[in-house]
Amino acid sequence: MTSITTNLRKMRTSLDGVAHYLLPLYDVLEHTGTCFLNPLMGKTVALRFAHAIHCVESGKPITKTFGEGLSYEAWLTSP
Repeated sequence: MTSITTNLRKMRTSLDGVAHYLLPLYDVLEHTGTCFLNPLMGKTVALRFAHAIHCVESGKPITKTFGEGLSYEAWLTSP
């Protein structure tokens, strides 16, 4: 069994006759790689919440997200 610790972001998809599913992996703000999900189709996958949420713009710990993972301050100032 493989274990990955990451800050979840929006899954990416692409289509070239076959759908490809990619999950970007982050250590707070630093992109650390990509998990290709196609090989996991039909298999059991478990997610565990580590009780930490970080703003995707500033990286600061937050208790509630706005938009797509922003702190309230970042949400107010983002375009």
